[in-house]
Amino acid sequence: MRISGAMSTVSPRDVKSSRIGNSTVSGIIAFPACAETIENNVRKLIIEENPINPKYYDRMSQLLDELIAARRSQAIAYQAYLDKIVDLTRQAKNPHAGGSYPATVDTPARKALYDNLDSDEALTLAVDEAVHESRQDDWRGNRMKQKRVKLAIRSVLGESDP
Repeated sequence: MRISGAMSTVSPRDVKSSRIGNSTVSGIIAFPACAETIENNVRKLIIEENPINPKYYDRMSQLLDELIAARRSQAIAYQAYLDKIVDLTRQAKNPHAGGSYPATVDTPARKALYDNLDSDEALTLAVDEAVHESRQDDWRGNRMKQKRVKLAIRSVLGESDP
């Protein structure tokens, strides 16, 4: 998509008619349709990544919902909307780039634990250590080895056997 001319002078009516001043726009569709496509793609990314860190991606989903509401109520300019959706997409694609974690919470696994354990650094480190100490080779997919890891996590969390 190539547009010659200033972006600030583009209106949805101009886009539909494929004319912007003296410039022609080829292959562009109305802004609402573009916005909905972008939103759907970001939502898909959030849904795909949600099992990795549910609390983090629930926050990303809420931010997306707020952006969608702002766009629909026309409380936000289209260019500002695009800037915010790009930032949200970067955060969703690379959640661990942010600096909101303590220095000891330095791996993706620890960051996911930190988010899901209500930002309790000590508990995060204890659970991470319990997993590392109790896991054995090829523990994923092996019920007995997984049970050993689950028991170690439960002992740290203070839960009893179900």
